[in-house]
Amino acid sequence: MTMFFVITGFLATRSVLNMVDRTGSFGYGRYLIRRITRLWPVMLATIAVVPWLTWMFAPSLLQKVVSDSLPSALFASNWVYIFRKVPYFEAAGLPSPLTHLWFLGVTMQFYLVWPLLMVVLGKITKSKWVRSMAILVIMAASTADMVLLFDPANTSRVYYGTDTRLAELAAGALLAIWIAPSSRGTEAAEAGAASQTVQIERQAGDKTGTRLTIVCNVLGTAALAALLAGFWFANGYLSYMYQGGYLITAFISLCALACAVNNDSIWSHVLGCAPLRYIGSRSFSLYVMHYPLLQFMNPATRTQALPWWGWVLEAVVVLAASEAFYQLVEAAHKSVQMPRSQHAKPLPKAGYQLRPGAWVISVIGLVTVVALTWAPVDWNGIAQARAIQLRPELTAPAKPVKKPAKPEPESSAINAANGETNTADANKNGSDSQPPIIKPIAEKVPNNLDTSKYAYDPATESCNADMMMVGDSVTSGTSDAIQAAFPNAFIDGLPNRQMPQTVDVYQQDTAAGHSGSVVVFGLGTNGVISNEQEVQQLIDLTGGKPTYFITIRMPYPWQENNNNTMLREAAKKNKNVGIIDWHGYSEGHSEYLNDDGIHPNMTGAYAYATMIRQAVCGQ
Repeated sequence: MTMFFVITGFLATRSVLNMVDRTGSFGYGRYLIRRITRLWPVMLATIAVVPWLTWMFAPSLLQKVVSDSLPSALFASNWVYIFRKVPYFEAAGLPSPLTHLWFLGVTMQFYLVWPLLMVVLGKITKSKWVRSMAILVIMAASTADMVLLFDPANTSRVYYGTDTRLAELAAGALLAIWIAPSSRGTEAAEAGAASQTVQIERQAGDKTGTRLTIVCNVLGTAALAALLAGFWFANGYLSYMYQGGYLITAFISLCALACAVNNDSIWSHVLGCAPLRYIGSRSFSLYVMHYPLLQFMNPATRTQALPWWGWVLEAVVVLAASEAFYQLVEAAHKSVQMPRSQHAKPLPKAGYQLRPGAWVISVIGLVTVVALTWAPVDWNGIAQARAIQLRPELTAPAKPVKKPAKPEPESSAINAANGETNTADANKNGSDSQPPIIKPIAEKVPNNLDTSKYAYDPATESCNADMMMVGDSVTSGTSDAIQAAFPNAFIDGLPNRQMPQTVDVYQQDTAAGHSGSVVVFGLGTNGVISNEQEVQQLIDLTGGKPTYFITIRMPYPWQENNNNTMLREAAKKNKNVGIIDWHGYSEGHSEYLNDDGIHPNMTGAYAYATMIRQAVCGQ
């Protein structure tokens, strides 16, 4: 996203300053009309298409589309998300298929204010150094704003805020200032602005130019490599991105763009090849179409990885849909001038107009926004009816699901490493009069868990273990099933509970007399576990009791992998800590999950409770 912000700032600043330097004035109204004509039809066309596709393929997201349609159409969705406190990376289930339109909101807000600032700056000074210093001050203020407002528990304010993302937009302005022709007086400005080709100024002879090209080649390679590395390793979950990371990314993007617009740079030719030019010409359509389509093709309830050919097929679908969208909505209709007599009066310069299809679908988009916002329609009921059509199991009666008593392959090795001997194999040569030892079924079993203290009732499929469980909305949503499996258990589940908050919760629960011989924590779906110490704090609170952590399943791979890894690493360092693998237990069982891909439905709740019972009681 940062690269798009930098390009937007570059193009907008170049357009304004070129006009101010050449004519001394700027047509603000005409500029805004061109920007609105460029963005609004695409915005409305997206809103016209997405609700229908949502109803067809992802009805659980329809209510989110209803809520987001009007703010998106008004280019205000970024601030609406801030006021709703909806983090981009931590929405409940999959986010709204219109979430990505926040970028267009920031862009339009930038177009409203930035040209006025550049007109004032352009009239005050012609010096590139002075202009650059003004831009750097704006970037510093924006970055400080992001750092000061950053809240690890809710990143919506700094991620969506126009003020906090302004540094990235302003970075492009720096390049626009320095590649503009040098201006020493009005005549020099007018002469320099006559060139429409974007290129780096040459201040010396061929030798200096050759050196500059070499520098651009090396710098461009390093910048593009850094961007690719950031794309792979960095993301919005990481705190350092809001503490200068986005600013650094903006400067790296600035270097890459500077090398790309240098006509003598190798990257100008590489990035200007036909396939990449084609992608660039369709980039806007690709942006607005890829996000909802990928959500529809990758439901939150998918519990198995997509094969490589599946990704290829999805890429083909996105490209085809984007091309159709481009031809219907985005492509401009060029007015063609017919040959005329050389004595005829000159015609106005040929322009570009929206195609009829763009106007039609824009009107449909407007009607859709009005209907979704004000029509007296039960959109939630419509969505639920469609969801049941797609997934009849949502209405199936809840039935306890019995998993085969088969431990994870690595369990025995882990338990042996911890000195555990609670296996049937350890006693297969014992007396026939002794009852078989029941082995807990879990990825890793606490070394001090004694299942002989607990009794299992096959008639009720319950265990009398005095378990204490603290968790989040997954725990609260499955509490009835867990309580049925553990009649003597104390269960404290609360939506939106995060791991750091659980320290106080656990202390309050134990102070109130709620404790157990075994403790289970079901946490991790709300926020990122930043380090193992967060997990270790809870382990220390239990005072050495047998303790389990339950892995999570959610449609955010990075958060899912990070949090599960943190839980497993902490368990490795504490012999009294085990892991119950809900992620592995639910793999291949989309029927266990609600449409958000996080919370178990009724069938999943009983599967969840059965899994915990097997880990604590062994059956």
